[in-house]
Amino acid sequence: MLTKKRFELIAAIVLVFTAFFSQAAVAYAAPKVLVFNHGKEIKAWDPSIDDSGGSFVIGNIFEGLMKDTKDGKLAPGQAEKYTISPDGLTYTFYLKPNITWSDGKPVTAKDFEYAWLRLLDPKAGSEYSYMGTSYIKNAKAFFDGKVKASEVGVKALDDKTFQVVLESKVPYFLNLTTFFSFMPVRKDIVEKYGDGWEKNPKTCISNGPFVLESYKIGDNLTIAKNPQYYDSKNVKIDKVKMVFVSDQTTALNAFNAGDIHVNPEIPPAEIPRLIAEEPNLVFTPRMQTAYIIFNVDKPPFNDVSVRKAFALALNRKAICESALKGGETPATGIVPPVLSLSTGESFRTLDKNGKPTTEYGIDPNAARVEEAQKLLAEAGYPNGKGFPKVTYTYVTRESLKKMSEAIQEMLKNNLNVKVELDNMEWQVLVDKRKRGDFIISGGNWTGDYADPMTFFDAYATDSSWNECQWRWKKSKVAPNDTVLNPEHKAFEQEILMAQKTSGTTRDGHLKNAEKILMDATPVSPLYYGNFCYLVNQDKVRDVWMNKVGEYKFWDAEMVQ
Repeated sequence: MLTKKRFELIAAIVLVFTAFFSQAAVAYAAPKVLVFNHGKEIKAWDPSIDDSGGSFVIGNIFEGLMKDTKDGKLAPGQAEKYTISPDGLTYTFYLKPNITWSDGKPVTAKDFEYAWLRLLDPKAGSEYSYMGTSYIKNAKAFFDGKVKASEVGVKALDDKTFQVVLESKVPYFLNLTTFFSFMPVRKDIVEKYGDGWEKNPKTCISNGPFVLESYKIGDNLTIAKNPQYYDSKNVKIDKVKMVFVSDQTTALNAFNAGDIHVNPEIPPAEIPRLIAEEPNLVFTPRMQTAYIIFNVDKPPFNDVSVRKAFALALNRKAICESALKGGETPATGIVPPVLSLSTGESFRTLDKNGKPTTEYGIDPNAARVEEAQKLLAEAGYPNGKGFPKVTYTYVTRESLKKMSEAIQEMLKNNLNVKVELDNMEWQVLVDKRKRGDFIISGGNWTGDYADPMTFFDAYATDSSWNECQWRWKKSKVAPNDTVLNPEHKAFEQEILMAQKTSGTTRDGHLKNAEKILMDATPVSPLYYGNFCYLVNQDKVRDVWMNKVGEYKFWDAEMVQ
């Protein structure tokens, strides 16, 4: 017989077990995992050395002195505050007192000093060393072996104070501190484990909102919430699984099936339908210019008339609307219209609809066939006669295949020249271009910071991204570039003046630099890009990109 006491005892036991299993269910709840399609394989993500291929990883597992916010502003990152000297040359950063690495050791100013000097050391072979040599006091002299590291304008004054001295005022310097090349790294880790230290979860010690959890070559990379991060309580997701699905049709199918939450890889042919039907499709402006890259040292493109003929023979509007179909804008100059002059006006001359107008002889809406044919004839190839067979290389991607085929057809129809096509993986092609092992190629540049200079310093003598081999003097970063191009000197002088001036005077130097570049035509702009990607808004929210196009996940939240 069930007495009152026995009933109360059983009820109490039931309540205890219910509470226990409820707590256990919470403790063992499935982690909140956001699946993001990175597209191409991520080969490396060492902040000081990476060539930008791993920037999405770096920007989420490491943090610089300042950081981007989703409203497009700057906020203190590892620095709690900073001061700027009256002459604008000295920045002093005071680090947060409670910041640690993912292994619990304190982040110190020495970590920043080591990382920045490593970026500037030619022995390290950083792809972005020019980002520092262009601005930091004595950095160029250190890179050239003329001064010691101790003479460079980066110094840890104590464990929590990091000071940077510049050669001249840089209005966007704080923006630079958010760039992945300026993230801190640990000297003891880098020197103990050497190349590839960042690829092993046990040795990839980082200081950002996430840490490396796993890396499966050719498949995926997973980052997990970093419990040591000072603001970890506000990181809402547990993990981000970055899958490498480069085939755009496969990626779209995976998104539709719910296997991928965020997907930037979209077949061009599907975009018009998605614009009409898909509420999860997102378009945002991008600091990106796509272009044709000419190897200015190799015949027949060592003749500027040939380069200009190719540039004028293309119908950019048709390329955007018929081949790409992603809302791209025909380009007339190297700097995209989203970037501004000191007056606040767009760097580009725009029509009443906000579209670029004809500049540098490039009509955004049509090919200039007669002028192109005349230039080719002046170069010794009337109606294409005698023009050698050349190969146009491009990155393996469906959208770029269609664009390359369109370019091939336009050059055949308008200049009567035969161009063969060859596609390859991104890293393979980039390596070939940097060695000068190409004739003509498709490429693009996405700005590293929100200033027009980011579209010019890539063509500096000591920039390894100067893939067109356009230099007026030899450089350590390009040992294969032995043919010099005297007109480049005036371009570089305008860059240097733009780094030392401000306001409308600076605007003038930037405009002059673009004119020299466009007249020399080592590259010919094709279109200005935008961000076009799919986000499953039923499953995830608050995934955002910064101005240079890096996805940030620390504000992201999985929708229940």
